[in-house]
Amino acid sequence: MHLSPSYKLMFEGLPDPAGWARFLTYARRVRRITFEYSLNFPLEEISHEALEDMGMTRTTATILPSLTSLTWDCKDTVVAFDSVMFLHQGIREFIWYLPKVVRYSHPLSSFFTNVAARMPDLDTFELRSVAPLKLIQKDLLEFLPKLRKLRKLGLPIFYVTPEVAQTLATIPCLETIYYSDISSPSYGNSEDVEVFRPSLSSDSFPALKSLEIAVHTPEFHHMGSTWSMHNLTTLHLQEVTPLLADTALSVVTCICTQCPSLENLILDFRCSMLIADEQMIVDDDEVEIDMEPIDIKVIEPLFQMRHLQHFTISHDRVLELSHEDMDTIAFRFRNLKSIVLNPEPFVTVKSALTLGALNSLLRECPNIEEIGLYIDATQPAFDMLDIPEDKEVGRALKTLRFGTSYIEEVHSVANSLSKIVPVSCTVSHALQHRAHYIADWDLTTCSNRWKEVGEVAALLTTAREEERQRTRELQLEMERLRAQLTQATQR
Repeated sequence: MHLSPSYKLMFEGLPDPAGWARFLTYARRVRRITFEYSLNFPLEEISHEALEDMGMTRTTATILPSLTSLTWDCKDTVVAFDSVMFLHQGIREFIWYLPKVVRYSHPLSSFFTNVAARMPDLDTFELRSVAPLKLIQKDLLEFLPKLRKLRKLGLPIFYVTPEVAQTLATIPCLETIYYSDISSPSYGNSEDVEVFRPSLSSDSFPALKSLEIAVHTPEFHHMGSTWSMHNLTTLHLQEVTPLLADTALSVVTCICTQCPSLENLILDFRCSMLIADEQMIVDDDEVEIDMEPIDIKVIEPLFQMRHLQHFTISHDRVLELSHEDMDTIAFRFRNLKSIVLNPEPFVTVKSALTLGALNSLLRECPNIEEIGLYIDATQPAFDMLDIPEDKEVGRALKTLRFGTSYIEEVHSVANSLSKIVPVSCTVSHALQHRAHYIADWDLTTCSNRWKEVGEVAALLTTAREEERQRTRELQLEMERLRAQLTQATQR
């Protein structure tokens, strides 16, 4: 292949039967293909002409007969539809990006018909797009019911509208509805889901266990009143409009009633996110006027959920939690494996929590693997001294997240953490959300300091573990010598 003047990869000559014969020798070994422009060298893209040449000269109907997973994430509208030549009935997972254009060069309905016909046993389908749903809703609603064996479906965050929900409710095997990969912006239009009143029944979503959905959360009450959600084990609820604290409490109470089997709950109340130029931004005025903080009262109803193992809550403002609240949360959530309490509020002010907030979680939750907190790391954490270094506290801990938390002095924080976290624990410094934060301090500087904390804490923890090991060995040696001395004395 060679580069054209427009930096498109093209064949120097048409592929011949001998070339295809050599190719097919290796083609049978291919199980998974990921075709993304982000994987190519800068400015190099495969051309539609090259794919067209492959389609015209191929010697078999199926180019990759053993292929089971195909990811086709291309921003070129024409190339996006060229993926159809690789589709066959052996594929179980198909991830496809739909470019944002007003009119498509190929009928979308024809492409979707090909997908359903060529992959009748499709297990997982993920649609990525920044196009508003209204441009493709008719074709999508006709396409989805044809995937009768579909178990997992990924859609852009604002694509699960009432009409789409009603259609999905009839798919018998559908177990999981999730957001498309957000590393490549995949949103839709939030206005499409502000009013969410699908016509559902007790027979809707017969197999659904995991649901990620963006709605105005009070609408969740309507869903619960028409559709039994008792089988849900995972729920990710994304707010799309400003939410009052009392409303948040009402929603959480509804979740506890309607979803008693939940093991994983994510409540994302950051509703001031707007989509502009494919980036998340925060409307300062909206946050200042409409957003109310979340306190322990919103979390308390969840204490009755006996199966809950993973809990995450996010909000534009800092959660109003005290150290006494953290003691209560830890005591009532003893079976948790992960808890993330808004480590990245978009409006950052000093937190009432210090590093000592880890104390109760590590004491009361023996299986805790991940903790996310927003703290003020400049305040001394005297209560951390209560944790003996030789106790098996926090041994399961794998990840600590402090998000946009304020920190000044690296070594004192690292020293405190090294006393209670295992060597395998990672202090994550990367921010999970792309946003223009409203901060009173330099977030980049703090992020770098948290990165240093992780590095220094790992070194100190390793040194402490080695010291403990040497101490244990000395104790064993002392006991051995004492036993020998006792035997010699008895003789």
